[in-house]
Amino acid sequence: MAITNKVRFTLSDLELSEINTALDTLYRILAPKTISLTPKQRRSLAKIGDKSLAFAEKAIELGNQNPDFVPPYVNMEEANIDFQALKLLRMLERKINNLSQLLEDTETQSGNEANTVARGIYDQIKDIAKEVGSVESQKAKEELRSRYPKTSTKAKVSESPSEN
Repeated sequence: MAITNKVRFTLSDLELSEINTALDTLYRILAPKTISLTPKQRRSLAKIGDKSLAFAEKAIELGNQNPDFVPPYVNMEEANIDFQALKLLRMLERKINNLSQLLEDTETQSGNEANTVARGIYDQIKDIAKEVGSVESQKAKEELRSRYPKTSTKAKVSESPSEN
């Protein structure tokens, strides 16, 4: 069975250094300006989607144009700062999330490829251990078997190392 390798992800030392520097810079600039919410706080706060964003933008625009529309408890300077922050944060988050998804997808595919190769090697070792019975192949088989997570499934799609 030929293995299709879809991922060839490597970084030079220089590239890794540049990425780490860029990430450190992002963290240094953004962390002091951001907040951390508890899960309970996240659930309790209103989320703003595209429609709500357009509504907020128009309401703030109208408030800026006509101060009589603004309730006394609203500070329009702060409202404008918050709204600009919202638009900027959404843009940054989209870029970061897109990159994060690419990294996650590449990691998933790389993991799948590594696991496929590992299973092929393990199956080959099992065959050699069964046919030849060499001490080396038996030892390798036992070592790999002990590292493989044991699963209990009724339908046996492929033989797990713990079953041989």
